Amino acid sequence: MSTKGERKREREAMRIKAPSSQSVRFVGPRMRKKRRRPRLKTKAFLREQALRMRNRPTAAENIIAGKLKELGIDFEQQYVVFYKGIAAIYDFYLPKMRLLFEVDGGYHQTEAQKQTDRIKDFIAKTKLKRNMLRITNERAFEISNNDLRQLIYAVKGKRQRAWAS
Repeated sequence: MSTKGERKREREAMRIKAPSSQSVRFVGPRMRKKRRRPRLKTKAFLREQALRMRNRPTAAENIIAGKLKELGIDFEQQYVVFYKGIAAIYDFYLPKMRLLFEVDGGYHQTEAQKQTDRIKDFIAKTKLKRNMLRITNERAFEISNNDLRQLIYAVKGKRQRAWAS
């Protein structure tokens, strides 16, 4: 068993001089960095993540945001929802229409992401009492302003008819 002083000398011996007179260290087994524990998805963490996502939207999200602005529809981008310990970030929220809007990229075809999407849809429809609208990236690139307006108002109309009955 080596003592603390011997280990320190071993580490010092492992240092070599670099040409720029800066020292370069070889990382031995005892000197490896500890792994950081994964951050829990707290409210503050998700709000920070939503802010980062707002600052770096995908191309499809940019197109949809531009079309919503052109149509004069109020919206919130990267809307964070917390419901009894379950947290989710939706791409858009249209508050006047009580509509959550998602633009699905290619990774939404994986089974794990499909399961996550089903949970988000369930929360939106049953717990938050909001309608959910999903379109693919390809559809976001192709859709015209008029088609987007008709799609949104069609979903909104279904919601109003459901309340009337």
